[in-house]
Amino acid sequence: MRGALLGRHDWGAGTDLREVLVQGSDVLVMLSYARDPLRYAVRFELPDPGDDEPGGPWTGTPVDSVELWVEEVAGWLEEEFRTRFPRRATRTPGDGFTELGPRSGTDLGSVWLHPVMPGNEREVRRTPGLNAGAPQRARGEGRLIAWWQADDQSAARAIRRPSWLLRRWMRRNAVEWASFVAAESIRVVGHAAVVWELGEPGVARLATLETVAGTGIEVARVLAGNAVHDAAEAGAQTVVSASTQPAVAGLGFRRVSGGMRLETRDRQPI
Repeated sequence: MRGALLGRHDWGAGTDLREVLVQGSDVLVMLSYARDPLRYAVRFELPDPGDDEPGGPWTGTPVDSVELWVEEVAGWLEEEFRTRFPRRATRTPGDGFTELGPRSGTDLGSVWLHPVMPGNEREVRRTPGLNAGAPQRARGEGRLIAWWQADDQSAARAIRRPSWLLRRWMRRNAVEWASFVAAESIRVVGHAAVVWELGEPGVARLATLETVAGTGIEVARVLAGNAVHDAAEAGAQTVVSASTQPAVAGLGFRRVSGGMRLETRDRQPI
């Protein structure tokens, strides 16, 4: 079974198969993920021998051989790990591993998150109440691990009719007014950045966590959570923060002198 899985997986993000264990009627697939120091396990129930057409764990399609069942397992793992399954999964401590279980991620409604790529910092910079200084400096120093931005797509503003000069330019360049409306209907509502701590190997810092007024606490929690998981997947064993926001406390941080501290093995799903 291990050989069959090795020959069928392309799970991305540095995911490596370590071992396959049979425990009664279950199979535990042991993996490592990115540079995360934890070892993970995902449990699959073996088909019932009395079932003539057992459904596969991925598509539910009937499988009539071990080979087809393994293909279903590999397909499930590929889809889930390529969509950051360890970040949203339930976590159950095991003997030398953490077992991951299916769980839906937090629904943020019209808010969606994406990384702040080099050269695209201007949206954060021009949003009142948000300060892009710390993550920009860390990026320039090579210490930035991850920088996330939250956009609200339902925050439509009143759209004024463009000037005649702009309308003429749009016609000449085949630009639809709808594209301007779409752009104006999205606004930045928060950002978070995690960086390597100077002089402390294996330690990362949640350097920035800001949201605009009126933004729900769940947006801040998911922003910070993604940053924390990025730090763990980059190899950090500890994340510190000067913030004492409730959103941070809900991720597994504990209060220490001068702020909060989290051991990445104890981080919570988002």
